[in-house]
Amino acid sequence: MRAKRDLKRELQRAYAAPQPQRKREFLTKLGADRCSLAEFFLTQLGYIRKRVWILSAVIFAGGLRAGSRFPVEAVWIVSAGTPFLALILLTENGRSASCGMEELEAATRFSLKSVLLARMGGMGAVHGLLLLLLILFSAQSSFLPAAAGGLFILVPYLLTVYIGTAALRRYHGREAVYLCIAIPAFVSGTLYLMKGAAHIFYSLRAVRWWAAAFLLLAAAALRENYLLYKQTEEVSWS
Repeated sequence: MRAKRDLKRELQRAYAAPQPQRKREFLTKLGADRCSLAEFFLTQLGYIRKRVWILSAVIFAGGLRAGSRFPVEAVWIVSAGTPFLALILLTENGRSASCGMEELEAATRFSLKSVLLARMGGMGAVHGLLLLLLILFSAQSSFLPAAAGGLFILVPYLLTVYIGTAALRRYHGREAVYLCIAIPAFVSGTLYLMKGAAHIFYSLRAVRWWAAAFLLLAAAALRENYLLYKQTEEVSWS
């Protein structure tokens, strides 16, 4: 036992780590490039692909164009188009999972959940502005109250976000990509098939049902996004 302890002591002496040099200078440099919350947020917006902004602008312009050509059906047309705006949000939020990059991004300087939150917040703010403009435009063209037009347009968007986010939490890779495309296509297609009964579904008498659907879907979409956010935290710790 004594010989073993002596051998261990000799090994520790032979392979002792050298004293660190310029330690204080190195530690000072580590904190030199810290960025503020606003700088981090703006930096993450720069990593969102340009085609995301281009497609959002194209869908927005398409809604304005279609609504101006068919003013009476403006709300119904824009309502059927908003699921594809939600598609852009879903594909960007699920980009890490669909590309199998979650573990790699979790090991970077900023946590994956912080990156996801910044990008979701940035895209959500931009889409919120676009939706607000579409609501005001389509409601004016259709001579509907802005509140009613807002419900008719936001419910399909929230429905797509809710189902799509739930799918992103459960599926990864190509399956997630296919589902993100299929879900808005299904929602939009269903609304298109309702064209013959649009005067019933998109009427002031149906507003209370749309309001109830809006509240339920808003809560459900927030919950799914929160669970997706928590799921990225689990990836970071795995």
